Amino acid sequence: MTLVARAHEAPTRPGVYFFLGPNSELLYVGKATNLRRRLLDHAHASATDVRDVRWMECADEREAFELSREIGSFKLVPRSSDADLVGKRLGVTLRRRAAP
Repeated sequence: MTLVARAHEAPTRPGVYFFLGPNSELLYVGKATNLRRRLLDHAHASATDVRDVRWMECADEREAFELSREIGSFKLVPRSSDADLVGKRLGVTLRRRAAP
């Protein structure tokens, strides 16, 4: 399925979206006030290695911002059986980064 087709499936609500590469590796995390519109913008301007897009719908823009910020504090590792809710949805496990 193309990125444009996937974008058309997205809701028009706020949320966080995830671009995945050829091996389902996470390439990019973004937030949007309107997921469909933002993903369509990316799809028409996009190139490259994006093979799939997934998203998590949020109640409002603030929740999307907070979720994207929270995800930014995680690192991604291959999925395991103890994956949390976000990880299950994305097919990865999220774990806190070690403090520098």
